[in-house]
Amino acid sequence: MKVLFIGIHGYDFAYTRVRCYNFAKLLRERGIAAEVLTFQEAFSPSVKDDGMLRLGDGEKLIRTGQAFARLLRERGTILYTQKAHWHAAAPFLLRRLGLNRFILDYDDWDLDRSPFFNRGYLNRLFFGAAGMKQVTAALAARADACVTSTSPLYELMSSYNQATFLVPTGVDAERFRRKGPPPEGGITVVWNGKVWGRVVYENVRFCIDCFTEVRRVHNTIRLVIAGDGDWMGKLRDYVGERGIGGVEFPGWINPDRMPEFLACAHIGLLPLIPDAENADWMRCKSPTKFFEYMAMELPTVASRYGEVESIVTDGREAFLASDRGEFTDKLRRLVEDESLRREMAERARARVEERYCHKVMGDSLVKVIEYVTRGGHRGR
Repeated sequence: MKVLFIGIHGYDFAYTRVRCYNFAKLLRERGIAAEVLTFQEAFSPSVKDDGMLRLGDGEKLIRTGQAFARLLRERGTILYTQKAHWHAAAPFLLRRLGLNRFILDYDDWDLDRSPFFNRGYLNRLFFGAAGMKQVTAALAARADACVTSTSPLYELMSSYNQATFLVPTGVDAERFRRKGPPPEGGITVVWNGKVWGRVVYENVRFCIDCFTEVRRVHNTIRLVIAGDGDWMGKLRDYVGERGIGGVEFPGWINPDRMPEFLACAHIGLLPLIPDAENADWMRCKSPTKFFEYMAMELPTVASRYGEVESIVTDGREAFLASDRGEFTDKLRRLVEDESLRREMAERARARVEERYCHKVMGDSLVKVIEYVTRGGHRGR
């Protein structure tokens, strides 16, 4: 038995790193052969950032053909396809031909934004449906199993396929382990991620505004905003134009250095404030950075929205806040109270080890593979 994880982007993207590379590693540790094939790394090494989502149909067809030829050598392998995008065409076609079993990993609400083929007839050719929602439904319904990262996504995929499993994104709790106490001196507050659009920009700007309020009383604290993205420059402009002090932008952090980076912080921030266009996407999002903060014993202030409400209890493993005033007040409380930070950090770490670490994820993943190996869902 072998499982091939198929991603659209490379290792630098969190969903590929966690739900392809990490998942493959977890299976290998449990004696199951597993490899990773990503379209960006194998067929499009010159395509940068999220360019794989913006390719034209001609380029998609070329890469689909390359993938089909490559996957023909994998007859009998379970094709674990991460995300319902155009790159699912080749593995899904092989499933329809009866040459491989097919698992769909659905970790984001993409019903209104999945980049399939632009031309409807190409979607009908490969997927048997044309629109985004219809193609996603076809992929899910004919999959041998679906795997989701959050409860709302589990409900969605279950409506298409009864063989749906929940495996949270989680965190490698051994890599993300604090090796000593937080640094002495001023308090460092952190947010990290890709500022890819207005909604993320507005969320990080919200963090800056809350931080600024607290810094008026505690002027030695600093806010470190790490990452990249098309809108990161606008955040720098926002801080510079207003003369906001204590905010630093170190740029993109190599994922393998993230534990080292977070070890230098004291508090994490996780704003989840949707606009109308992204309400479902944010509600269904699996908060990767939140798991990393918790594993690194960073007491965190998060928005009271989406999956985080099922992960922690307000005031125990993290603080949850509904508006700017509450978010600011709870950040201030963490800045002022070292014992509160320490106690919350310890409970957060325990929560990760109990439910969201690699051991738990790996055991859940094995159950999915065993189910598929026994026959899986008999989709249409």
